[in-house]
Amino acid sequence: GGKVGQAKVIADLEALPTAALLQRCREAVASDDAWGRPHQLLNSAVAVHAVLAAGRSAELRTVVAQHGGVTRGEVLNWIRNSSVFSGWVDLMLGKLETKSYEKNISTAIARAGYTKNGHHRWAPPADMGNGEVEEEEEEEGEGEDGSDDDDDDDDDDDD
Repeated sequence: GGKVGQAKVIADLEALPTAALLQRCREAVASDDAWGRPHQLLNSAVAVHAVLAAGRSAELRTVVAQHGGVTRGEVLNWIRNSSVFSGWVDLMLGKLETKSYEKNISTAIARAGYTKNGHHRWAPPADMGNGEVEEEEEEEGEGEDGSDDDDDDDDDDDD
């Protein structure tokens, strides 16, 4: 158990195909313990898949090209309108307050390797396009301060 066990569970879940995760979510919702700890971990993994899919999408790549990153609101809109994830969003919003769901997505954006980049914008990880992860030379763009404690001040202005 403990944190290490949990991290392993999440990593294993994130490694599953999106379709398998979504299928598990649908099954979990039908079960008695639908919103126990295991299901929360499952939803965390789906959220990471969702924000990565958003970052790979043509629409958001265009936004990134123009603005250097995407806002959480843009990611939320993409997931909400995605044929793959919209059913999952409905499940989540049927169970969680919008604010809690949006916080989950914020966590997933950071966990998926996006880097905070200027005012309320996040740059998707550079290596997400091709399953190959390669070490890039130029990594000075990663905000040094690591302060992500200002996540909560942007809840009102990105609808």
